Amino acid sequence: MKQLFYTFITLTVFASCGTTKKDYLSRSDDDRSLYDAVKAISKHPDDSDAVKALPILYPLAQQRHLAKITSYNSENTLSSRDKIIDEYAILQKMYDAINGDANSSLIVTAVNYQTDLTNSKQDAAEAYYQAASSAINVPGRDNAKTAWTYFKKADKWIPGYKDAKAKMEEAYQNAIINVVIYPVQDNSFYFSTGWNNSGAYNSNEYFQQNLVRELGDNAHRYPARFYSEWEARRNDIKPDWVVDLTLRNLDIPRPTGSTYMRNASQQI
Repeated sequence: MKQLFYTFITLTVFASCGTTKKDYLSRSDDDRSLYDAVKAISKHPDDSDAVKALPILYPLAQQRHLAKITSYNSENTLSSRDKIIDEYAILQKMYDAINGDANSSLIVTAVNYQTDLTNSKQDAAEAYYQAASSAINVPGRDNAKTAWTYFKKADKWIPGYKDAKAKMEEAYQNAIINVVIYPVQDNSFYFSTGWNNSGAYNSNEYFQQNLVRELGDNAHRYPARFYSEWEARRNDIKPDWVVDLTLRNLDIPRPTGSTYMRNASQQI
């Protein structure tokens, strides 16, 4: 009986050891398996599973992303250029991961795609710049918004590209709208019952000021200026849009308190 027990324990140990082995190739369509293999080799150069898997995983990942680039090139659209840049960035990240580990770089010779990545960004910047230049010459706010977006993209891919920043500001001024935000009308149960609705931090004007400030802080994301109705009157601003919010169904439960006791002592 004792011999049978020890045999069972031995088999259990071997079984548990077998389950810790990573089958990298079972998920060869996932880039994470490649990074997992590189990480394993970096920590344990004698990891036979990772060493055998890496020369298989890298070509598969490389072919997968190059095929996507070929497909995106055939689309020949502005958005496809962004996708091409993303794919080259992934390929370059793989190169950096493999080349950055001495053990992995001895197993696989990764391809450096930095030149391709730079060229794809250059091509995208020029394509966006040309599209923006066409849009900015057509009257209308929608065209100005499109131009602003495209000039911004050109400057994103190649910072300081041509006069994209100056043109972006010109398009921004043509596309900008004035938005007036009125005090939030709180007709909710929370406000109408008088629960904690006193004080500046719960007033309608406080909500209004927060909206004006927070939306204004993010104005770099869209061509718009935000004002309270008082600021608009003071500066003689004619609004393009008006925001008039009313809270109707906001129901915040009554706050509850809790107490506890703790005994503490100290010997001096």
